[in-house]
Amino acid sequence: MDALAAKLSQVWNTLSSVSVVWAVLAILFALVLYFLPTILAAVLGNKPRRVAIIGVLDLFFAWTGLGWFALLGWAMLGRPKEPEETEDVDMAPSFFHTPGTN
Repeated sequence: MDALAAKLSQVWNTLSSVSVVWAVLAILFALVLYFLPTILAAVLGNKPRRVAIIGVLDLFFAWTGLGWFALLGWAMLGRPKEPEETEDVDMAPSFFHTPGTN
């Protein structure tokens, strides 16, 4: 155990602070890329339940590559449609009888 600790200490001392920063940035970039379907699902306005499902599936199946692309498509295509703006303000309830209907 002492040999391992000494070896780790030696490796840590030889690393420059710049290489540690680059390693941390590379890990963060990889995590963002891995969880990109979940991030896009949240940003594009999917329902919270769908974002959670995509996140869990992303955690377990994105490593396959095919799962990552499938989840990316689901996150982008499954987003809710934006409501169309209507200029017709008079919205009568559907239970009223209108002329010409039975």
